[in-house]
Amino acid sequence: MSAPELAVVIPAYCTERRHGSSRLWLALVSLCRQTLPPDRYEIIVVDNGSEPPVAELLPRWDLADRVRVVTRARSGICGAFNAGIAAARAPLVLLGTDDEIFGPGALEAHVRHHAGFDQPQVGFGVCYMAYHTEVFHDVTTAEVVPQVRARMAGRAESAWLAGALTALGLVERAITPADVESGFDQLLRLSGKVALFADIERTVGSGRCHRLTAGWLAMRLGNHTVPTEALRAVGGFDEELDGYGGWLSDVELGFRLVAHGLAFGLVADAPSINLPHPRGDGYLMGEVPAMAYVINKHRRMDVALAPLYFQRGYGIASFSRLLATAGAATGGPAWVAPPAREERVA
Repeated sequence: MSAPELAVVIPAYCTERRHGSSRLWLALVSLCRQTLPPDRYEIIVVDNGSEPPVAELLPRWDLADRVRVVTRARSGICGAFNAGIAAARAPLVLLGTDDEIFGPGALEAHVRHHAGFDQPQVGFGVCYMAYHTEVFHDVTTAEVVPQVRARMAGRAESAWLAGALTALGLVERAITPADVESGFDQLLRLSGKVALFADIERTVGSGRCHRLTAGWLAMRLGNHTVPTEALRAVGGFDEELDGYGGWLSDVELGFRLVAHGLAFGLVADAPSINLPHPRGDGYLMGEVPAMAYVINKHRRMDVALAPLYFQRGYGIASFSRLLATAGAATGGPAWVAPPAREERVA
């Protein structure tokens, strides 16, 4: 049997207390209904402590013969990705998530994209978001989590959605395997695109993102392909970030991939839809210490100024211009520690 051309790696931590397994089910259904022939790709789910275990769920979903499971104790998303990358037999890895569904031609588009370039690339698919699913525990039955809907109404950025859910009937709009199998275009019409992702796709599509000072900040996960050799050469994901909930593991990997010489390219005909899930109030707690860790690790001015990108809503290109003005040129200056203060002699 010949080796596959693409390995889809999906870390999964699915428990009833978190958000169940319905999103993973839909993700796998979408991946098993691709135009790319089955012998040309493999699907690897790294079970990070799911309950029930993913291996027990696959037969119920009639997917046991299509999905390979790597089981490990809960280790965080970085450790899970690294385990999946180590298990991959293909020369190309799609870094997936357990809440992302794919258009039927997405994997074929990724393979075709990489075949068209001599320089190793990170392939960026086009990512949409089904905003209304954030209120669902089980997205296939539209099981609403009341407290999430209440929190949504209280946040300025999502108050509009709380009202729209009822007005548009979305509070009852489940997404089922049948929708994924034969109605992906209809699901796209129910989805949107956040400004951050629109800017990333526009900048990556320009062909110059990886050459910009802040280009590495475009790196995300979910619908992104990277040569397996490159992932292994840079050491994979930094598992220290698992101690901070995996925050910034995507952009930190992007920093090292760009430094390794990879370009960023847009795979415009590889759409996916993220199915947001309910989140607790404390899920942001790891972001600040993760940023401190990344800044201390790389000790470069462009990294040290990265919090401004996240806080002020800059685009990649405009933030790169700001960095250039601040003197953090591409390949930026090393972090310079302040001189030690001399002790006063009495």
